[in-house]
Amino acid sequence: MQASYEVSLMIAKQKKAYTIGENLILPAAKAMLLMFARYVGNEGNKEEFLMNAALEATTKGEDIFQVVDSFFKQHGLTWENLRGCTTDGAPAMLGQRSGFRARFMEVAPHVTCIA
Repeated sequence: MQASYEVSLMIAKQKKAYTIGENLILPAAKAMLLMFARYVGNEGNKEEFLMNAALEATTKGEDIFQVVDSFFKQHGLTWENLRGCTTDGAPAMLGQRSGFRARFMEVAPHVTCIA
């Protein structure tokens, strides 16, 4: 929600029509798979861009999970270190049996998930 307000403000500051958000930015954002990480670092709480990956086939929850799981394995990250997961609420993320959240809970049942 906050991100949409910030993008709207950027559009307004550039004196562009609001429809640029609907016609260009929203479709572009839907085409991306982005992941952010919030963690405690030496300088306190930090939030940074973690990964951006293209989905080769479909945007089903299983496909999203496989991309994230591969990223974790490639970079030596473990599911055990996670404490929370927040998703955008899309059906592919929330599916009870095959969504990202369902697959996520199989490998990290200790994590609190918020949609």
